[in-house]
Amino acid sequence: MSIRGDLNLFHPIEVLQIMKTNMVTGILLVKTSEKYIGIYFYEGNIVFAAVAQDIEELIQRKNLTAFLKEIKEKDREEFGRIMRSVRRAISEFVRSKNGSFTFEEVKAFIDDKVKPLIIPTETVIIEEARKINEPDVLERKISDPDLVFEKRQNFQDILKKAQLNVVEYKILDFVNSQNSVKQIIALSGLPEVTVKRVLFALLCAGIIGRAAKKPAVKRRWFSLGILRRIVDRIRGL
Repeated sequence: MSIRGDLNLFHPIEVLQIMKTNMVTGILLVKTSEKYIGIYFYEGNIVFAAVAQDIEELIQRKNLTAFLKEIKEKDREEFGRIMRSVRRAISEFVRSKNGSFTFEEVKAFIDDKVKPLIIPTETVIIEEARKINEPDVLERKISDPDLVFEKRQNFQDILKKAQLNVVEYKILDFVNSQNSVKQIIALSGLPEVTVKRVLFALLCAGIIGRAAKKPAVKRRWFSLGILRRIVDRIRGL
């Protein structure tokens, strides 16, 4: 599976959503005007990330699983430093407004032994979405105040990994396949940008989705009373 795109068209959080939805294993290479960023995925979750000036630095690792396990077992302090640099690289990717990205499926550099080391992508999406302040970014997903969302069937499983805060849980409580975005803003008493930011995060993390449209109710041309009078008149003819 190969994916290519431009960060002018896709917000980085939307790219992370694509990686998670497709449960990919491989490397996402991002090229900006100044640097390269590499994010390594295993079954849609993040395992490693780094910033480099040369793309060769990002693709030269032959076995990421062995590298991470060896560092963790030999030097816990160094492993902690590496994990902090991973989070910084992810944050730098999310802040990138220009550049191109390509994802290539690669399974040789990683295996299922890395599962204890993964960073749930849902956690990253929620954390990074909290920093979004650009209305145009939020409008990509929350384009209409009359949109109605509903909780996904597996939302409880995702919540175990997503680590929502009090405000996010409050807004999630108002998502019930009935309330529109406009109604959630009014009910929550929170600023519009806050509500839209949270809904954007919940949507990208897969916790909520657009509610299915209800079938239109067919209106009767006649009330039952009028219909009875018509029948009675016909009988009297």
